[in-house]
Amino acid sequence: MDPLLRELLEHRLDETLFIYHWKRNELILSRKYGYRLLANTNNDYKKIDIHNMLAQGYLFESYEQAIQHAHFALELAKKTANARAVYGLTNYTIPFISAYYRKTEGLVTENKAEQAHIALANGNVEECISILEEFNELTPFQQYYLGMARKDKHLLKQSYQRFIYERDDYFYAKLPLQALNALDQ
Repeated sequence: MDPLLRELLEHRLDETLFIYHWKRNELILSRKYGYRLLANTNNDYKKIDIHNMLAQGYLFESYEQAIQHAHFALELAKKTANARAVYGLTNYTIPFISAYYRKTEGLVTENKAEQAHIALANGNVEECISILEEFNELTPFQQYYLGMARKDKHLLKQSYQRFIYERDDYFYAKLPLQALNALDQ
C-alpha cells in the first residue's frame, strides 16, 4: 500500500475512534486518539476541531482543561482566519463550558439557547424559561436547560432519552442525568 494513503487512512481511523469513544463516554480512549491526532497533524483546521472536541470532553472533569482547549482552538481559528470556527467557539463552546461552571462574568453570545444557559447559570430562571419558550422545538440541550430551570424531572428524563436514542450520545446524556440525581437529593 502507498505510504501516504496508509497514513491518511490511519489519521481518518484515529479521528473516527476519537469521536466514537467520546460519544460513548469512554474518555481515556477518546483522549488517546485525540492527542495522537494533535501530535500527528499539521493541519490547523483539523487541530481546531480536535481542541474543540477535547474541550467538550473535559466538561465534567475540569473547567481549566476544558477552557484551555477551547482557547487553543480559538487562537488557531483566529490565526487561520477561520470565521466559522471563531463564531462556533465564541458563541457555543466557550459560553457552554463557562455557563456549566457558572463562570459567566462578561460572557456574551449571539446564540439564544446559550443565552438561556447563561441566564440559568446566573440564577435568572425566569429569563431562561422566557428565552426557551420562544423556540418551536427544543433540542436535547435546550430541554435540559428548561428542565433545570423548572426543576422538571419529566423534561430532564426526556432530554436524557433523546441524547441516548436520537443522538447515541452517552457523554452529553450525563447532563440531564446529573440534574435528575441532584433533584433526588
